Amino acid sequence: MALACLATGCHAPPPKPKVKHERTPLTRAVAIRTKGSLPLQAANGDLICTISGEVRTEVAERDTAFELADATVASAPPQVPVTATAGRVRYAVGDTEVDFDHRLFVKSPTRHARLEAERARFSLETRRFSVAQRARAAYAGTLLEGDHVTADFDLRTLSADHLAALATRGAGETWTATSLRGKVDAQRQVHFETVKGTLRQGGRETHFEAPRALWKTSNETLDLDGGVTFRSAALTVHADGATWLRRERRIVTRGATTAEQAGMRAAGRGARIDLTSGTATVLAVRVEAKGGALNADSGRMEVDGRVTLHGLRGELPGGGTARAEEAVYNDRERRLVLTRGGEAQRGEATVAADRVVWDGGTKRITASGSVRLRQPGLVVRGDELTAPDDLRSARLTDVAAHGEAGAQHWDLNADRADWTRERTELTHPKGTFFARERTVDGTAGRAVYLPAKREVHLADGFEARGRADEVWVKADRAVYDVAGGVFRASGNVAARLRGVSVQDRQWTYYVGGDPHGVVGRGGGTRSPAEKEPRP
Repeated sequence: MALACLATGCHAPPPKPKVKHERTPLTRAVAIRTKGSLPLQAANGDLICTISGEVRTEVAERDTAFELADATVASAPPQVPVTATAGRVRYAVGDTEVDFDHRLFVKSPTRHARLEAERARFSLETRRFSVAQRARAAYAGTLLEGDHVTADFDLRTLSADHLAALATRGAGETWTATSLRGKVDAQRQVHFETVKGTLRQGGRETHFEAPRALWKTSNETLDLDGGVTFRSAALTVHADGATWLRRERRIVTRGATTAEQAGMRAAGRGARIDLTSGTATVLAVRVEAKGGALNADSGRMEVDGRVTLHGLRGELPGGGTARAEEAVYNDRERRLVLTRGGEAQRGEATVAADRVVWDGGTKRITASGSVRLRQPGLVVRGDELTAPDDLRSARLTDVAAHGEAGAQHWDLNADRADWTRERTELTHPKGTFFARERTVDGTAGRAVYLPAKREVHLADGFEARGRADEVWVKADRAVYDVAGGVFRASGNVAARLRGVSVQDRQWTYYVGGDPHGVVGRGGGTRSPAEKEPRP
């Protein structure tokens, strides 16, 4: 109602004549009606203004009263230029107050301000207007309306009860506010106490309330303090304080900040709210959702129930921990997507990839792009990974696996890897085994790495070659002891070492040589290294 009156104007009936004091019955009276002007002076004798209009003067034995119809007011130099109009002005000689009614309109061009009221009283002592009823004002394009308004003659300052504000800028961009009390200071800043209102930008409405607010007309910002709340269609934000930057179409909060949306709560230190998109970015955030909590440097809550996290660290909703430079969590779908350095960890197992997805609905983790699965002594790389969210097992495709024990290690490429915490099975492995700066290249139909024993078990057509000892071996199966750098082949074994061929059921080859200088050992034809007795 207040804002409707502010936009269209209020019309009140003319007041009844006000009796200032009892007058002695006239023994002689003269009435004068003419065009003229009335100078108004302050108590110290300074000329305040001159009022011009149709003068109706009553001269009595004890006092003289002036009434000017269709009055115009002009301030006297060197004051700030002020003009005013009123349907009627009444003043009694010797009084310190002047009454204006029938639509007072005051304008101060220098201050970009104006005041409108149906009636008002002006004090010559304080040089202020006072309006007992509702009045309207404007400062630098901001429309104001309030009760019990008082204002300086040049509209330098203004105060009111139940102050309401309205400002527009372009099509569909407005903000409104109502408060218990308010004032305008000399810098044309509007102060509100116990305020609430609405911001309309980008086709969206955001409601706010706060104990205190300050509207700065110079840069079009609204500062809110003492604990502020913002509410939109899908988002509620609480903060210690905030500033609405109208030209940038965003809100910046200060201090402890929480954002709530669809059962999800993000708490942090400060936030940025984009009024066009309806999103809120909370800094140093902790997101509490149905499945758990996520910590991040910042989190942007979207209108569709998603939150985009930067600098993510903390717990996975299904258990374990997660890290990523950027992540997107959707609480409605219970889905977390880690990108840019995404990493998920459960126990000693870690999955890192260009994209890691935790799906709370299926309770599975998928990863793609430069996938790395790590556990102590083992790294498995691949194009894609699928696993239950407890990371007790996983399957990777197009694999490159690396295992190590001390200075010894191995690298195998494979079509697929089936991993558990106890074993990793590689399909069609092919690669290199390293020991004491010597290497052997090997292939097999299948390989199984046992991390507890630091052993690689190769089967289904094992074959290996090495340049150092001109070694070649082919067997049904073999076990590579990573820590010792030793192959132990079994089954139908055929080998050649330094030009000597071996046919045996078991055969051992020391890739880096054993401490006694032995490089090969078997039960059939011996290699040249074993023709001499061992010391």
